[in-house]
Amino acid sequence: DPRGAGPLAVCSFGATSITVKLLKLAVSACARFSGIDGPLAFWRRPAAAGRAPDSPGFPSGHTASAGSVAAFVAAYAGWPLTLAAALAAVPTLAMACAAWLFARVGDSKHTRLQTAAGALLGPPL
Repeated sequence: DPRGAGPLAVCSFGATSITVKLLKLAVSACARFSGIDGPLAFWRRPAAAGRAPDSPGFPSGHTASAGSVAAFVAAYAGWPLTLAAALAAVPTLAMACAAWLFARVGDSKHTRLQTAAGALLGPPL
C-alpha cells in the first residue's frame, strides 16, 4: 500500500484491543462493586468457556476488533468519520450475527449480549 495503511491498521487494532481489555476490567469491577457478581452475571464468560470463573467477557474483543477494522477501512477510503462508523456498523452487526451462530457464542466463549456489545462498541473505537 503506497499510503502506508498497514501500520495504521495495526495501530488501530492494537488501540481497540487495549481499550476493550481495559473496558472489560472496568465493567467487571463496577459490576462487582454494585453487587452484580453471580455465576450468571452479564460480564462473566459462560461457564463452558474454559476460562477462569471470574474471566470478564463483556464486551467481546473479537467482535469489537472486527467493527473497528471495518470503520478504519471505511475512514481510510475517505468517508467522513461519522459516516464511516455508521456504515461499518452494518457489516459489523452482520459479523456479530455470524459470530453468535458459529463462533463466539457457539463455542461458549461469549454470550449474545457480550457479542452484541462488542459489535456496537467496535466501530466508534
